[in-house]
Amino acid sequence: MSQTEDPVQSPCIEKCCLNSDNVCVGCFRSLAEIAQWQQMDDKMRLAVLGKAENRRKTLYSFEAYIKKKRKRE
Repeated sequence: MSQTEDPVQSPCIEKCCLNSDNVCVGCFRSLAEIAQWQQMDDKMRLAVLGKAENRRKTLYSFEAYIKKKRKRE
C-alpha cells in the first residue's frame, strides 16, 4: 500500500446488534471480526468485507424466500 492510499474503512453503520450467530445485523461482521478489525491489515479487512457481503446476501435471500412462502400460504 502506498502512503497516499487510505486504509480500508470499517463498514460499521452504528446499528450494532448481534443476531443468534454473533453477527452484527448492521454491518454483517462477526463479533470476532469486529473485535480484531483494528489489528487487521487491508488484505484481511477486504477478506472480512467479502465475507460480510456474502452473509448479507444470504440473509436477504432467505428473508425474501420466507416472505414469498408466507404470501402463498
